[in-house]
Amino acid sequence: MSVLGITATYDHYLANPDLAPYIQKVVEGPFSKAEIINRVANELIKEAQSIGYSVREDADLVDIVTSLNKRAEDIKNVFSVIAKQLLGGEQTLFHLEEQAKDPIDLARLICKWMHENQDILASVTSLDLTGLGLTHLFKEIGLLYNLEILILNQNFLKDVPEEMGELRELLTLHLCSNQLEVLDEWIGKLTQLQILDVGHNCLKKISPEIKGLRKIQGISLTGNALDSLPKEIGFLSTLLALVIQDNQLTKLPATLGILWNLEILLLNNNQISELPHLGNLKKLTQLDVDGNKLEELPRWLPALESLETLEMAYNRLTVLPPAPFMQELTKLKEADFSHNQLRKKPEEEIAGMGSCKFDFSGNPFPKE
Repeated sequence: MSVLGITATYDHYLANPDLAPYIQKVVEGPFSKAEIINRVANELIKEAQSIGYSVREDADLVDIVTSLNKRAEDIKNVFSVIAKQLLGGEQTLFHLEEQAKDPIDLARLICKWMHENQDILASVTSLDLTGLGLTHLFKEIGLLYNLEILILNQNFLKDVPEEMGELRELLTLHLCSNQLEVLDEWIGKLTQLQILDVGHNCLKKISPEIKGLRKIQGISLTGNALDSLPKEIGFLSTLLALVIQDNQLTKLPATLGILWNLEILLLNNNQISELPHLGNLKKLTQLDVDGNKLEELPRWLPALESLETLEMAYNRLTVLPPAPFMQELTKLKEADFSHNQLRKKPEEEIAGMGSCKFDFSGNPFPKE
């Protein structure tokens, strides 16, 4: 970088109120502006490492200090919620604030205190961090070994630390309305988990390690960017409800057909043109595939002996199979075939099914 470039960069950094204190720490002495910038970078990297933050080598100093301060704020906000559940916790936070030289030092002291007082943290079994504006979750969250319920809805998390996998007693995990793009390997370590809600994120990939959720009962992946699912999701034999609506799925793994205990399967608003064989899902009561690209009903459908609700609206169906196809669904109570391409109003096809409420509106039937 030229001398002018270094001077401009130095002046830019000096004008930043968050960076100025760091510059002032090292400005005394026979250092050039380039050396000062380098020394400030080293100081920031040490500060970041002290609270578990890895800094990219090419990161701009302004970005580093901004992220560093936000992480420190997030750590304090999370610990403030934890402290309220601890005996004398709020007083502990007050003492830590008194000792701290600045917000980053406070974050460092909080992390240190948590490592030294894991026996006290063992009393925390439920934690609601909804809407705290979190952009990062610190790795010390994994020290809450007895946590059973963790709610992180409505934050700005793009990822979570792998230490989440240390929460081996976790039963319920809500990560709804964040910015997650990947559900990483840590998810498979939560072997006691029963409820997982990762709806309304930016998920594009789910780790095959999800197969480790051997006690899972409900999974919501609503409102993400998934175009496929790992086949391992079909190995979750305890699963009762799977909600994957509002994604970009074009096909589904054949292993969904061995989710023997599944009762609810919601696949609406995807891009699915063909369903895998699901005829062995004898406990399925609700199947929703509204808003897809299905052109015909699957042949295995009558095998769903417990089916009560069938949602097939906004697809590309042109006909219903002849009787007794639909009549074999003896427990069916509601069936929505609205807004398809049915050109003949089904009568014989659903004869004798008066106890079932059908919706055929929005189809191009001939005018009578």
